[in-house]
Amino acid sequence: MQKDQKNKKRLLAIDKAIQYLGSQEALVKALGVNRRTIYTWSVGTREISMTRIAQIVKLTNGHVTYEDFFTTHPDDD
Repeated sequence: MQKDQKNKKRLLAIDKAIQYLGSQEALVKALGVNRRTIYTWSVGTREISMTRIAQIVKLTNGHVTYEDFFTTHPDDD
């Protein structure tokens, strides 16, 4: 997957989590990070860890999935 596509996919997944939780602030509080961290994940200047992705999947009750972040599930290798 090209970098632009990867960044867009990540941004859409994070936006989906924000929509599900009701606000960016709700996501920030639930993850225990700051807004800048969410921003850097969204634009791709900082990679989001698998731990954080798993937290987002859990926080959204599966509304946001691993596939929302990746082309395939990372355990499919």
